[in-house]
Amino acid sequence: MKRAGPKLGNCIFCGSYGPITNEDAVPVWLMTMLAPAGFSWGRAPADWRSNLRPTQLGYRLKLPALCGPCNNAWLGPIEKQLKPRLSAWMAGVLSSMTADDQRLIAFWAVKTAMTVQLAHPQAQPVIPMTQYRELHKARNQPPRGFYVWAQVAPARFHGALFGTRPILDASAMEPAYEVSFDIRRLSLRIVGCHGVDGLRRAAAIAEIDGYARTMHQIWPTVSRFLLTA
Repeated sequence: MKRAGPKLGNCIFCGSYGPITNEDAVPVWLMTMLAPAGFSWGRAPADWRSNLRPTQLGYRLKLPALCGPCNNAWLGPIEKQLKPRLSAWMAGVLSSMTADDQRLIAFWAVKTAMTVQLAHPQAQPVIPMTQYRELHKARNQPPRGFYVWAQVAPARFHGALFGTRPILDASAMEPAYEVSFDIRRLSLRIVGCHGVDGLRRAAAIAEIDGYARTMHQIWPTVSRFLLTA
């Protein structure tokens, strides 16, 4: 029986056409330590709770959309570099977070939000596809228009929650959106505002939702050295 050749397509990040790899939208090492995990979506935080869909043990969220160089030569080394720090923060280990740590974890959060968005069909897509190419150009930091907050808490949800919601603002040229990660004891919030006056709008969203007072803004970096408590 003749074996099928590699799947061909356009890489979601660099746009090149050719063989594409099967990428885990959520890394295997992370899905292994999270049981259960859940994915959600909605227009308000309450929707995230009501729309939560738990996953079974051993669940893997696959995404056949990355070329080999993007998967193995670009994103793989960053994932490997971050894994020890991410694992510690997810376990609730309170430690320092340098400017480089903040930049890389913000990059990882945006990248993971992008891959989960494409791999999880029930989640409402909020990140524009143009931003995937912008992430590839930025290489090791979030592109312009992304704002990220983080917190390591001593007690929190012991699984994982990924949620997305659009934020409609009649006074803005473009809608904003919010992506939420609660991964054991690590919480991440991403706000995307790619139009005019994005920083002011992102700060207003963070203030209204409350995490401006409880979490650290890690991108754009405010403090070059902070504690995660």
